Amino acid sequence: EFIFGPPGTGKTTHLAQKVIIPLMQAEEDYKVLVLAPTNKAADIVVKRLIESGRSCIEWLVRFGTSSDEFEEVVSVYKKKTFDIRTMIRNVVVTTIARFPYYSFTPGDHSQINLKDIEWDFIVFDESSMIPLINVIYPLFKGKPKKFIVAGDPFQIQPIVTVDAWKNENIYSMVCLNSFSNPQTRPHPYHVELLTTEFRSVPSVGSIYSNLTYGGILNHFRSEVSKKELFIHDTFRVSSLNIIKFPVTE
Repeated sequence: EFIFGPPGTGKTTHLAQKVIIPLMQAEEDYKVLVLAPTNKAADIVVKRLIESGRSCIEWLVRFGTSSDEFEEVVSVYKKKTFDIRTMIRNVVVTTIARFPYYSFTPGDHSQINLKDIEWDFIVFDESSMIPLINVIYPLFKGKPKKFIVAGDPFQIQPIVTVDAWKNENIYSMVCLNSFSNPQTRPHPYHVELLTTEFRSVPSVGSIYSNLTYGGILNHFRSEVSKKELFIHDTFRVSSLNIIKFPVTE
């Protein structure tokens, strides 16, 4: 299934609180693998799980290379020598590039490959950034109960080394290219829309809502929540938006 969330709709928070934690609270012992495009994105997933207020230490594993010094992220970081078999239920968060070759190598000289573990759920986060070539192998190799794809096809596209793969990701594969009419082809997968935007005031958020998302986003913030700029003595403007854009000579 797909979790489709525009900017500021809390995709990773939704993934942590509404998807992953309920799985860990279920009576059945699930094994969940979360694959992110970068170490930074993987660390954010871990942070959102910890910030939920639930006790995650018993089942959460940050595997791979973490660039974050956040104390709680460090507390769930495990090295390759960790024996994942000691955890009856678990959520392992790592980068998708590690899926084909990374493994746990505990002290008994065994090798437990990520790709060979029988995962109950495989989750892709920030999926627009993941090249299609990287997604295909987990789809082919893994046989979970469900694949869960979280992200936004209109956000950052994957960085690839081959021009033919440019702009190709899991969204282009299933032809998911509309927020107001979300359909996948050839199979009609379930698409859950996140329609409440928490980051922008309506005067800003409505711009990209109307341009890209069919004008159906709701805005949690109000206009009166705008931050005061204290520039009235210098500039005679009622509001100020700063937009980055590339320029060339």
